[in-house]
Amino acid sequence: VVSTQSTGGVSYFGLCDLRALSSPECEIGHKFESHYCENLVGKLPEQEALYKERSPMFHADKLSGAIGFFQGSIDKICPPQFTTPLYNAAVKNGIPTFYVEYEGEGHGFRKANNIQRCLSNEIFFYGKVLGFQPADDTSDPPPIVNL
Repeated sequence: VVSTQSTGGVSYFGLCDLRALSSPECEIGHKFESHYCENLVGKLPEQEALYKERSPMFHADKLSGAIGFFQGSIDKICPPQFTTPLYNAAVKNGIPTFYVEYEGEGHGFRKANNIQRCLSNEIFFYGKVLGFQPADDTSDPPPIVNL
């Protein structure tokens, strides 16, 4: 979230609070991932402080670079409510940002037109943030707040 080495970035179906992966709203369907955070971070509630330390949401006040968000409306691994708090924090903190939610997409976009739109919108965003004109025209660019 905080870096002096980066001017900006884009998050695809991101997670702003690691504790959310343990919540009932999260449907982790793979056995491999079912204890993912527990194996990496520790058990809740015992390691609550460590989860907060490693979750971007609890450091949102330190956001320093532009950040954009792509999200699927039916993502069951990282639903939109897991991503929007960080977007809202970026807006509040005056950080250049955008949020695009793709209807009918889950965790990992599958529709070719949405994948193409993401790539086109991502390069558009980088062009605006870094001050260059992308070679290809973006017909439906995301609205960038705080630019």
